[in-house]
Amino acid sequence: MNRRLFTATIANGAAETESALAELPVEFHAVPVSRIVQTCTPEALDQVLAELHRFDWVFLSSANAAAIFLARAVEKGVKFSPRIACVGPNTADFVARMGYVVSLISEIHTGAALAEAFIAQYGQEHPKVLLPRPEKMGSDLVERLAAAQIPVTQLLLYRTEALDEGAAQSLTFCDSDLFVFMSPSGVKHFTRLHALPEKAISVAIGPTTAAALAAVGHKNVAVAARACREGLLDSVRSILNNSPQPEGC
Repeated sequence: MNRRLFTATIANGAAETESALAELPVEFHAVPVSRIVQTCTPEALDQVLAELHRFDWVFLSSANAAAIFLARAVEKGVKFSPRIACVGPNTADFVARMGYVVSLISEIHTGAALAEAFIAQYGQEHPKVLLPRPEKMGSDLVERLAAAQIPVTQLLLYRTEALDEGAAQSLTFCDSDLFVFMSPSGVKHFTRLHALPEKAISVAIGPTTAAALAAVGHKNVAVAARACREGLLDSVRSILNNSPQPEGC
């Protein structure tokens, strides 16, 4: 019998990583714990797209931001002149599948690292940057660009809301299960609805997500060596190959 693997998902979000996890030799369960609520009106988004020629770069920090922003650009037939920078290969792959060219991805997949790479290569040009983003995200990217006197226009696209408890799945977990988390908010929303078994292994995509697991008292955490989809998959494969499956369930 394959080991069970559960991952926290956004009910209406981009699902590329979930699809990749489902292809592993596991009994895969996607657990919706939140949903995306678009907060930018179509009229406000169209106004920004009409002025897209004013910007030299568009920064995309997530596949969900890319999906909302680029889908509207395609729908409106907007000529896309700015270059695109992405935080991490997952977002870059999603953007490429939508037919756009990605000009910059940082080697370290964080907003701060992308800002540093961008400043080093293009900072002297003082380019104008558009940042379509969720309402809540880290401030390092914007702060570092601003410190380098690179003007950033932020476009708040959406927020992530927890699902109502009544909409949550009724699930029973055990110590032999694996859990995968791709963001601190995923940890927050999952553990609000479900209790993690004390001895079960959780895999975090990066140190910030691992810290969120520690904050809710979960100690058995493996952190992906690379904060991207392939790094996450490699960590899960390593656990499946090298970690004995505890008895139970």
